[in-house]
Amino acid sequence: MKFLKQILITFFIAIMTVVSVYGGYTIFAAGDKKINFRVTANFYDAFDGYHGEMNTYFNAKIEKMLALIDSDGYYQDAEKKKKFLPPSGLAANATTAEILKACGDDNFSSYCVGIGGMQIYSEYLTKLQDLKKTIDFKPLSGALGGGAIAADLLRSQYRKADSIDKESQAAKDVLEATVAAYNEFRMAYPMHKKYEEILNRLTKYKLILKDVRLRVAEFPVRFVDASTSQCQ
Repeated sequence: MKFLKQILITFFIAIMTVVSVYGGYTIFAAGDKKINFRVTANFYDAFDGYHGEMNTYFNAKIEKMLALIDSDGYYQDAEKKKKFLPPSGLAANATTAEILKACGDDNFSSYCVGIGGMQIYSEYLTKLQDLKKTIDFKPLSGALGGGAIAADLLRSQYRKADSIDKESQAAKDVLEATVAAYNEFRMAYPMHKKYEEILNRLTKYKLILKDVRLRVAEFPVRFVDASTSQCQ
């Protein structure tokens, strides 16, 4: 139980680090509405779509990882354990696409999961830079005069560019913190399961010893006032 408590504390600290980076925002925004951030026309839809996709990505990895660890014979199956190791034989200059192909969908190493998350982040960063170059005229529809429109337009572009720059860095920090938290959990959970199994066996062993001790304790009573000192 002490070990489990340490795991939960470590994972909680990692989660709090992520939350503090994003000022109270959840690790990755979750919702029923699925948006492909790569084809959105504005920053807010891109934001929602990216965080929703990241949430789905990490949830799926963790769910499949736990199913693998909880499966029968995991600790005796070398092939299952290989799924927690980075793929071998990759060239030093391998591209992201080549790495992801070698990793496949069932590799749960922090390396492969991190590369997958980085790929999504890279596409998000490209989208943010594209949005940074666009001009949104909608907020200026009620402005009067060409000078007023130009000034408002300039201020709007500065605000959008500043928001995009901050989001680019914040998304990077959140991704790094989430991968670190995943790595901690990935290493701790199998050990927790093994220790849990050992504790269960020790508990059964202790109960058996207790039963034997109680039975042995009855022997002296049975031999009181016996006419012989030898058992027949």
